[in-house]
Amino acid sequence: MTDFIISVDTEEEFDWNVSFSDKSRKTDNLRYQYPFIALCQKYNIRPVYLLDYPVLESRAAIEILKTFRDENLIKLGAHLHPWVTPPYYPENNENYASFPSNLSFDIQKAKLEALTEKFTQIFGYAPEIFKAGRYGLGEETVRILGDLGYKIDLSVFAFTDFSYKEGPDYRHIPSDPFWVSDKLFEIPVTCSHIGLLRRNTVLKRLLHSTFAKKFKMRGLFARSGLCNLVPFSPEAATLPELIALAKAMIEDKAAVLHFTFHSSVLMPGGTPYVLHEEDLEHFLDKVERLLDFCANEENIVFATPETVRKNFISNKVKKTLHK
Repeated sequence: MTDFIISVDTEEEFDWNVSFSDKSRKTDNLRYQYPFIALCQKYNIRPVYLLDYPVLESRAAIEILKTFRDENLIKLGAHLHPWVTPPYYPENNENYASFPSNLSFDIQKAKLEALTEKFTQIFGYAPEIFKAGRYGLGEETVRILGDLGYKIDLSVFAFTDFSYKEGPDYRHIPSDPFWVSDKLFEIPVTCSHIGLLRRNTVLKRLLHSTFAKKFKMRGLFARSGLCNLVPFSPEAATLPELIALAKAMIEDKAAVLHFTFHSSVLMPGGTPYVLHEEDLEHFLDKVERLLDFCANEENIVFATPETVRKNFISNKVKKTLHK
């Protein structure tokens, strides 16, 4: 069976086209979560909402989230956006510093401690599930998370390279869950290949190369239907691509499908992905059709990150984050 989980990066609204700012604190998008939660109720799936610091500062946002949690509709975890998490420092809003893994050990530790303490203060228990902002997980982040009591990380984006943005390179990491340390279990965001040549190892290695990027070979092979790298997110893939990816992962007997998006996408104008009401209708329809497909697929079971981790307790497969 393949476990299906959903993570929602629960965060403030900000302008995706300008530099990061510690002044971005509004969290109005939490008021727009109800239609998605209704879909989850329909299919009996509990997404994990990963909360960053501005969300934890918002009484209105916390009231909504506590209601969802108390009705057993969601799970909760923590999400680090360094630029809006204390303590602040001169380089706080620089692009490089927006990836937690690029920060010094001491700064990462201080920010993660502040985030964890704030969460614990509000909910009465410490978070055990984490996702790094911009998928910026590093070896030092892993060590700090383990020391703070986190058990599950959702930061790694399989087969994806963020180095062109000054972020991590996960091109060598597939979608399979693994133990990133003795204490921390990793469930990567699902991203894998579809198409007639999706199992061709030589081709996939070529398409991940700098040469392929320079000559836009990935786009050519994707349009041809031969080999297309698809992220399991409604923000970045079409419904046919999402369903094709789910089918491919089931065929490969994948342990998990990790589906993800940002909370602000559910508020029209909150992200570049959903600008208008009709965009939101299309987005929710896409999510519902995918959930409907998965609900009717006998090899998929809706789960939580804790369930996935439990299945791997006796299977301590370890991998390193970076080559």
